[in-house]
Amino acid sequence: MLGLSTPALASDKDVNKENGLQVEAGVTSININTASAKELMKLPGIGKSKAEAIVKYRQDNGNFQSVEDLAKIQGIGKQTVKALAGKASVR
Repeated sequence: MLGLSTPALASDKDVNKENGLQVEAGVTSININTASAKELMKLPGIGKSKAEAIVKYRQDNGNFQSVEDLAKIQGIGKQTVKALAGKASVR
């Protein structure tokens, strides 16, 4: 080799559990099981009241098994869940 080195990559996935963000191949998704209401509000179609409802539901019922489980919350329908594809995660 010509004495050139390339930076080592730890993995193609970098998880920051402190703030509920997950970065995979350069795309950031928000972990709905760990994100604060403020972080959840960054998701499309999720305002303050829906974000607070997500946090309350999670506190009352435990972690979500899938992003589709958000449809169990009043005010969050299939269209909102569909808009979250690739932007929200449960891991």
